[in-house]
Amino acid sequence: MSDPRPDRRARLVAELAARDLGALVVTHLPSVRWLTGYVGSNGVAVIGRAGAALLTDFRYETSARTQVDEACRVVIRTLDLLGGVPEVARELGEGGRVGLEAQHLSMAQGQKLMAALSEAGLQGTGTSGVVEELRMVKDADEVALIRESARITDAALERVTAKGLVGRTEREVAWDLRVAMHELGAEGPSFDTIVAAAANGAKPHAVPGDQVIPEGTLVVVDMGSIHAGYCSDMTRTFATGPLPDELQRAYDVCAEAQLAALAACRPG
Repeated sequence: MSDPRPDRRARLVAELAARDLGALVVTHLPSVRWLTGYVGSNGVAVIGRAGAALLTDFRYETSARTQVDEACRVVIRTLDLLGGVPEVARELGEGGRVGLEAQHLSMAQGQKLMAALSEAGLQGTGTSGVVEELRMVKDADEVALIRESARITDAALERVTAKGLVGRTEREVAWDLRVAMHELGAEGPSFDTIVAAAANGAKPHAVPGDQVIPEGTLVVVDMGSIHAGYCSDMTRTFATGPLPDELQRAYDVCAEAQLAALAACRPG
């Protein structure tokens, strides 16, 4: 399998040229990982006409140098990474305008960075969705990673529900699912796991509580895992025994709608 990162950055540079930008400062960590391979909590990528660089701090120096590819330079800074952006952006952007991910910077960060770029003789400008548009279409390797994330999630659900749900609390089942995903190879959950029984199942994004799951009701489980940076998201509804007529009708309507949606799905 060839390394996809240089091609990803080349496509980004082509997009920057179309937008009359010399460089882009990438602060959204999933996009930083997609472009460089860096996995950490404090990293900024600068991608420009003249190359790519990852700014991080001393805590990640050793790991960062092993994670990024040879064509991406690692710049070690203090915890304040934005202070090093103007110098790197001037070099890699060859003096052109510098794009900033407006939707991923706080107002304070944006103002600070714009001022620092101006002091360095550079023009900063806000951008939106530049990297995300490139990430939207997945290559074959990315699809395989997403499938593996889904497989882990599915296997974890099967393992936990095989123990039964009745008599356990929502919180207990939610934690059991998280442990199972971890044991099956997930980096972590892709979002907080939801287990919602009876009336709680009607609450969007319910928070699992200490309610004991009873017989003869519906239990909504909404869960997902992260594998190699790629996420899955799965929702299932279980009956814990024979259902009252009203619940059965509600279940049947939802199932019919779900099947109709799947039948209507097409590539693109």
